[in-house]
Amino acid sequence: MVQGAWGVVPAHLNELSPNGMRGFLPGFAYQLGALLASGSAYIEARLAHHFTYAQAMSMFAGAALLMAMLVIGLGPEAHQVSFRKGGPGKPRFT
Repeated sequence: MVQGAWGVVPAHLNELSPNGMRGFLPGFAYQLGALLASGSAYIEARLAHHFTYAQAMSMFAGAALLMAMLVIGLGPEAHQVSFRKGGPGKPRFT
């Protein structure tokens, strides 16, 4: 959820948000992501006691990749959307 480094994610959250939530939702999602990630250093250190630190880091990277794939795969998608100003068949720039 924190993915603010990507740049387009907070902008896309603004586009998906209702008008009354556009200033609130991206910041809330960022803070929620920080809250969820706050325990990761402790969990990773505990895993490093049972495995090597490199293995613990790779487990976390793999879990983050799987969670991202799940969120992206289950997310809504608009099919056959025209981004042209005048719709299909019209000039792209007027």
